[in-house]
Amino acid sequence: MVPPAGQQPEVRVEHATIPAVPLPPAASMHVRPELVEAAACAECDRDGGPDRDRFFSGRLALAALGELAAAPSGPEVDGHAGTLFVSGYFGGIQLRSVLGGIGARQDGPASPLLDLVGRVTLGGLDDSVAALQRVAASGSDARVRTTLAELAPVLALLYGYNLGYLQVALERPPPGVLSSGAAVQCVTALSCRTPGLELQGAERWDGTFERLAAPPDRRWREVSAGLTTLVDVAVPAGRSVWSSLLSGPGFSVGGYDAIVDLSGGFLQVAGVALAGAAEAAANGDPALARSSLAITAGLVAWAGSYFLGLASPLPDTALPQLRCG
Repeated sequence: MVPPAGQQPEVRVEHATIPAVPLPPAASMHVRPELVEAAACAECDRDGGPDRDRFFSGRLALAALGELAAAPSGPEVDGHAGTLFVSGYFGGIQLRSVLGGIGARQDGPASPLLDLVGRVTLGGLDDSVAALQRVAASGSDARVRTTLAELAPVLALLYGYNLGYLQVALERPPPGVLSSGAAVQCVTALSCRTPGLELQGAERWDGTFERLAAPPDRRWREVSAGLTTLVDVAVPAGRSVWSSLLSGPGFSVGGYDAIVDLSGGFLQVAGVALAGAAEAAANGDPALARSSLAITAGLVAWAGSYFLGLASPLPDTALPQLRCG
């Protein structure tokens, strides 16, 4: 059946169903059923059993980002961006009632990156993601370096904002929520991740900024210090937002856990993209630079679609389903 004009059709595969989306298809973010099925099948076979919410809002996105990092110019770039769209859009719907109920839709964990893309329409997001994809895949080495240099301060601010956001969330959970120090693990200040929601190969970047703190070239020492300063500057903003959220009523245990997961995911991905960009610039590694830019393009797709989900006309119950067993 042909979907109505301006609507992305329902995706139904053996192990998952993704509802139709009332937005036109995006050229840079094409939802490919075979990629959704492969990821859903892996989730069904996951040790410890599947978890629908963590899969669609977290693991699906992180798996796609890992693939983009490994193959920035691969034939499935738009397909992996499509799974990021699914994760972000329906993750936004899932969190909408929680954030909206406390008047905080604009203050979610993606806020700094949404400011970069202007809290745009789907068309604007599509253009932003497509432009970054093109540079990562086929731009000159100089263009890749320039683009990363332009984006690195935003990634640093996103990282610091989410770090502050999470610090207060974990220190002061709402009533009825048991906080756990294991919810987010930071090997160093710029190497954090959430157990069970890991980006493949993230450990490669543990301690990157510490290694760059005293390189032979003083210029990179200054660049590293400048980025870590931006991280430090953004932390109080994230702490302030979460402190305000805690003063509002209506936070459920599920809503709190979902925000911690999502914010931890953004934190991890922003940290990897930022560390990769810094190390690529310091070492002049063009392949590493393209990989970091591909991750950043995916992060823009994920964050932008999250915002579109917050504004979706679909009901809060319109969520993807996982079928196992």
